[in-house]
Amino acid sequence: MQNMKTKILLNRWRLERSIKMIVFVQIIINLCSFNYPKWLTLVLPIMTLLELSSLALFYFMVTRIETEILQSLNIEVLEKYISKIESRNFRGKTKNIYLFKLSSYYYMFGQFEKSIELLKKVEFEKLPSGSYSALDYYFQAYLSRVKMQSWDKIENIKNHFLSHQSNKMSEYKKKQFYLSYIEIFDALFIQNKEISNLTLSENSLYKYIRSHYLYAINSLNRGDEQTARIEFQLIANYSDKLYMIKEAKEWLENKQV
Repeated sequence: MQNMKTKILLNRWRLERSIKMIVFVQIIINLCSFNYPKWLTLVLPIMTLLELSSLALFYFMVTRIETEILQSLNIEVLEKYISKIESRNFRGKTKNIYLFKLSSYYYMFGQFEKSIELLKKVEFEKLPSGSYSALDYYFQAYLSRVKMQSWDKIENIKNHFLSHQSNKMSEYKKKQFYLSYIEIFDALFIQNKEISNLTLSENSLYKYIRSHYLYAINSLNRGDEQTARIEFQLIANYSDKLYMIKEAKEWLENKQV
């Protein structure tokens, strides 16, 4: 099943084109339906509806698979997916979305300058509300700039983030969620202070790694290297292609007696 999901994700554009071609042919057939028997004219709309439904289901499945690959941190598949994205020539809204995705992936791999470089190419004002919007753009820029220690850029990014307005409840909830992490990153990486009773979600592998990484940083900020060591050890066995794992391993190696 996992191999099938991987194949679907890596060949998503070819599959999408095939399904769209089938739908297009079906529409052409429907336009000529006045020459068909009556029973066939009744069947054709049903066939068209099924094909449109299959296209919608395909988009839903691919999104789920992409999220699953990301959250489970299947590094090999993720690297292949990045390569596939970079090999394609996207346009318009689709180009903005994939530039943003690439930026977030390179951030995970610790290539923060590359992440920012890609974000600069995104026409963020054209990002739709929903899965990807200007809020996502500002938050990703904030995360990358924090790791680059671009302190002179961060305040401006936060001001743009805070001033972003939307009437959609989904955008309001997203903004509140991102704000909670901005407060955490501000405290841990900019103010270098401890957060009391820090509790984070661990309901996926990526969130688990991020949480224990931040717990370790929090421990270091209060001068508790023993707890930091425990937290870093919990994630040190995962791929050090991720910047959080790389930092954890480097810290543990430097602290070896």
